[in-house]
Amino acid sequence: MSKKDNSNISVSGSVSVGVMNRDGGFVFDDHYYFDPEHRWQQDLLIAKWCKEKYAPYPIYNAEAHLVQLQYRARPYRQVGGLQPQLILGSALGAELQTPGNMDPDIAITPLKGIKIISELKDICWEEREPISTFLKQIKRYKKQYRDQNVDIFPPFFWDRSGRATIHGPLTTAHKLIGEDFFTLPFSDPDLARDIVLEIAHVYKHLIALFSEKAELPVSGIHIGECSGSLFSAELWEQLAIPAMNILADTFGSVRIHSCGKSDHLLGQMKNVHHVTIVNIGSNTNITQCRQLFGADIKIDVTPDLHLLNNGNPGDITAWVKKSLNENKSGPLEFQFHLDSGIPYENIVAIFKALQAEGINV
Repeated sequence: MSKKDNSNISVSGSVSVGVMNRDGGFVFDDHYYFDPEHRWQQDLLIAKWCKEKYAPYPIYNAEAHLVQLQYRARPYRQVGGLQPQLILGSALGAELQTPGNMDPDIAITPLKGIKIISELKDICWEEREPISTFLKQIKRYKKQYRDQNVDIFPPFFWDRSGRATIHGPLTTAHKLIGEDFFTLPFSDPDLARDIVLEIAHVYKHLIALFSEKAELPVSGIHIGECSGSLFSAELWEQLAIPAMNILADTFGSVRIHSCGKSDHLLGQMKNVHHVTIVNIGSNTNITQCRQLFGADIKIDVTPDLHLLNNGNPGDITAWVKKSLNENKSGPLEFQFHLDSGIPYENIVAIFKALQAEGINV
């Protein structure tokens, strides 16, 4: 029997703001998020700390895998390095909270109670804070580092690959409207549709704007539907897919992400144009995903958070083996986000289980 080829199996770890604060003493406040020079210096210290603390394992400060570290090989200044929906929420009037020891958030749902789509359409986004500040910073740093080997990453971009990253239309609507958005498709389906389509157009406009100002061509897009698994396949078909394809047809090469068990959505995800990477959530069936998307597409798989928090290394090993068996063949990356409360031995178990299968980590 020939030995199975594991050369296309990989693993990557990201460490959370909370853990970096608790274990490394790093503070993630306004100074970090709004002063790119300070952020660069702190990011250097964090990179050194991660390398020393987690060696020999590849665990980094990677914004839950939005950062592609191979495209951060030289000095950079990160402008507006915040989660995309928080930038929109802040521009809509919500207070941006940066507590320092946990991820930033917005204080309110600024579109709660929205009645007409003009409340979202009639906005000049580049005049709204913090977007106007970020545009000024891009201009200043592009001029300052014009003749130096320094990359300027604008909002929605985390590395020099040119891949834009956004939250999906459903997830963004949920963040901006709140729990009421779950009932809106039934109480006012036209308004729900108009909102997600307009969110897609807003992201399209801002991605193009930031790309132009930073002189960073768009090579593709990550669409993260973090709330996606909470919606039915029918609502994905009616709301999410048309909105996503506005972005896919503009920017191409889509990495699509859904948190949680998403078996019921895989058929709909297949209807998103130009998908090149599928990032599936906890316990989503990899075999079904591989059958739908083909042997060559890259699948990024994330372990169940309950398993990571409450399981033991034996449970983790069993999950890794199950995932490899379901994958059969094709590019597969195991990804995890080391958050507070996750026993480190469970993280180590992922690496050891892969090593036992002859996979180089």
